[in-house]
Amino acid sequence: MARYGKALLSLLVGVLLLVGAPIHAQTYPDKALRLVVPFAPGGGGDVAGRLLAAKLTEMWSQPVIVENRAGAGGNIGAELVARASPDGYTLLFTSTALVIAPSMSSKLPFNVERDFTPITLAVELPNVLVVHPSVKANSVAEFVALGKSQPGKMNYASPGSGTGGHLAAELFKQMAGIDLIHVPYKGGGALIADLLAGSVQVTFATLPSVMPYIEAKRIRPLAITTNKREFLMDLPTMSEAGFEGFNITTWVGFLGPAGMAPAVVEKLSTDISRAARMPDIAEKLWQQGILVVGLSPQQFKDKVAKDIQLYRNIIARSGAKIE
Repeated sequence: MARYGKALLSLLVGVLLLVGAPIHAQTYPDKALRLVVPFAPGGGGDVAGRLLAAKLTEMWSQPVIVENRAGAGGNIGAELVARASPDGYTLLFTSTALVIAPSMSSKLPFNVERDFTPITLAVELPNVLVVHPSVKANSVAEFVALGKSQPGKMNYASPGSGTGGHLAAELFKQMAGIDLIHVPYKGGGALIADLLAGSVQVTFATLPSVMPYIEAKRIRPLAITTNKREFLMDLPTMSEAGFEGFNITTWVGFLGPAGMAPAVVEKLSTDISRAARMPDIAEKLWQQGILVVGLSPQQFKDKVAKDIQLYRNIIARSGAKIE
C-alpha cells in the first residue's frame, strides 16, 4: 500500500505542476524583477536595457531593476544569471559577446546552450565600416585595393580581442584577402578618440557609437553590415559592396536561467517585443541607431546556435585569441 501511496502522491504532484504553470504565468510577475546587464552603464546595450526596463515596469506595475555587472567580456553577469533560480525574476540582457565567448575561452563557468533559456532577441546595433578621412578610399572596393597595395601596413582597431568589432574585421580580411594589423583597445571610448585623431585608420563600429562623427564628417563610412540599408540610406550594405552574406551585427537580447516555465518565457517574449515596438520606445531606440527585432524564443535559440558556429569558424580561421 505504501508503494501505491507514493505513486499516487507523485501523480498528484505532477498534476499540480501542470495546472500550476499556466496559473503562474497569469499572475506573473507579482514582484520586482532583476535585469542583469553585463555592460558598463552608458553604452548602446545599456541604454536599450534601461528603456525597455522602464516600459516593462509601466506595463506590469512591477519594478524591473537594472543591475550592471560588467567584467570578463560579459561573463560575470552571465554566470550570475546562469546560477539563478529559473523562476523568471532574474533575467540577463546581453549581447553577441555571449555567443563569441565559447570560442574564445575553454574555461567558461557556464554552457551557453545548456545553462540559459533564450527569451527574445530584442534589438540590433548595426556595425558600420568607417575610416579616417586621411584614408584614400571612398568605397569598400577602393579600400580593398588600397589594402592589397600596402600589405601589412594598414591597421584596424577594435574594442578588444574577441569583440564583435574584432571578428567582423577578421571576417572582412578573410573575404577580401587583405592583410590588416589588429590594434585592440580596452573598450570603445579610447578607440573612437584615436580614430578621430588618425592614430588608427579603420574599424567596424556599432552605429550608435559613431553616428555623430559620421554626421559631422569627422570619419567616413564605407558600408553597413545589415542585410538591408538602415539609417544611412545612401550607404551600401557589405553585401551590396561585393561581400555577399556579410551580416554581422551586435544583437542584444533577453535570456533567463535554464529550466524556466514555457508559459512564463512566452509571456516575457511577447511583452518585451510589444514594449520595444511601442512608438515612444521604438523612436528613442531609432534615434540611438538601434533596430527593434523581437525574435520568438525558438527563433532566438536557433540564432544563438547559428552564431556560436559562425564565430567559431571566424576565430578558427583567423587564430584570434585574447590579447
